[in-house]
Amino acid sequence: MITIQRQEEILRILQEKKTVTVGYLAELLYVSLPTIRRDLAKLESQGLVQRSHGGVRLNLEPNNEIPIQFRNTYNKREKFRLCKAAARLVREGDVVFMDGSTTVLPLIGLLKDIHNLTVITNGVHAAVMLGKAGIRAYSTGGELIECSMAFAGPIAQKTVRGFNADVCFFSSSGLSEDGWISDYSEAETALRRAMIENAGRSVFLCDSSKIGRRSAFNLMHLEELTCAVVGQALPKAIHTGECQLIIPDSNSPKAN
Repeated sequence: MITIQRQEEILRILQEKKTVTVGYLAELLYVSLPTIRRDLAKLESQGLVQRSHGGVRLNLEPNNEIPIQFRNTYNKREKFRLCKAAARLVREGDVVFMDGSTTVLPLIGLLKDIHNLTVITNGVHAAVMLGKAGIRAYSTGGELIECSMAFAGPIAQKTVRGFNADVCFFSSSGLSEDGWISDYSEAETALRRAMIENAGRSVFLCDSSKIGRRSAFNLMHLEELTCAVVGQALPKAIHTGECQLIIPDSNSPKAN
């Protein structure tokens, strides 16, 4: 297992176990204690983990952003289920906004057999995948945000406002216990707001790890949206209003 793969696995383990010891990680990953300590030092320097007294946990500060190469491994099967449900909301000939989040990314492979689609995205990886899938795609352009490999800023917003989309698919870093959707990135939050304002329908994809979390910048309240596809039942305190709530069956087919 190469270094980056091992570090991805460490983050996956920490997401599941919350807190573990250095010895536990070394034993589980079949590597030496010094190797694990080097991995943890690297992850700590990126602000992704916190170490103390031989243990380690994820750094869950609300505004801490995990680089996209690590986020791609989080809740992968659940994200696929969310996207499988969301794909049913797309119609032939639709114009679609799609943000650059890893939660929305699996949707692309599920849309390739729907005819005459046009997709506008601010995601670098999403644009490449759309091209490979043979789907007509436009990139927003704009300022590149390195940790998420997504474009944002005034140029991206101007591009978005030049389209009338049928539906917007997006995610964010948190859905608070009182129903507010929020994110760590001010620029990406502003761009998502522009996408939603220029789309007939808005669909929020939220895996279970984001429920109950709050970040610095509010996007909007859940009840302002058309639809939310979520990984688990929401707290009773969240009022959904007229927003359609979809909770995919966990027994549905999973991603490979």
